[in-house]
Amino acid sequence: MKLFKTLLLVAFASMAAYAADHHVGTNDHAQVSYIGFNTLKSARKGQNVEKFLQYVATIKPIMEAHGQTLDVYSVDHNSDPSMPVDFITFGTAKDQQSFQAFFANSEFQAAFPTLVGIIEQHFVTFLDKPVVPQRTDSGYTQLSLDWLKAVEGNTYEEMRKLDHQLMELGAGKGATKTHQAAGVIASTGLTDDLAPATAPSIVSVWRMEDPHAFLEDDTVTALNKKMAQYSETFRSYWISRVENPS
Repeated sequence: MKLFKTLLLVAFASMAAYAADHHVGTNDHAQVSYIGFNTLKSARKGQNVEKFLQYVATIKPIMEAHGQTLDVYSVDHNSDPSMPVDFITFGTAKDQQSFQAFFANSEFQAAFPTLVGIIEQHFVTFLDKPVVPQRTDSGYTQLSLDWLKAVEGNTYEEMRKLDHQLMELGAGKGATKTHQAAGVIASTGLTDDLAPATAPSIVSVWRMEDPHAFLEDDTVTALNKKMAQYSETFRSYWISRVENPS
């Protein structure tokens, strides 16, 4: 656990350095936002699911006491089955000080080994702005991560133009992009296996009433193909909110 806390501090230092270089509002008083991708061990999967949800139920009151939020979503469909994900967590903290105070909390430290014992793979990316899917009673939620190619020219400007066209089409087809952010830093692992990873260039959340009607539209398909030429890696997840995990 001591090593885990030390590595977290290194991550915070990296985040601060990124903020200084890229003018991102990440400092001791800025909100922290992150998304965690959790793959549970396949052996005794059902028990591991129960333990994960119980772990979440245990730590949520501790997080709330430190001014944090945590929303949990199960993965209904993953665009890359070779990299399975069972649960995705969306977290925020009011600032880095409260975030670090949470990890120093003795109750959290007592609960944390439960998570370590059931996780096969863990990936987390910190973001330049909060991303928390909206709670609605209808429709479908898609989370996407895009790692753009390192190309010269106006890649982001071209992506923005295409994205704007996509959102305009979505407005008439019950599809809305509710969030977009940039990955700041990322890591894999949880304790002594914690290692830096490449953060996604773009993180997006879409809410769709009828995904087939939108995504299978010829114009939408053509726009997505144009956008794909700028991607090195693209992953998408259809997710459902887990209410009151226990």
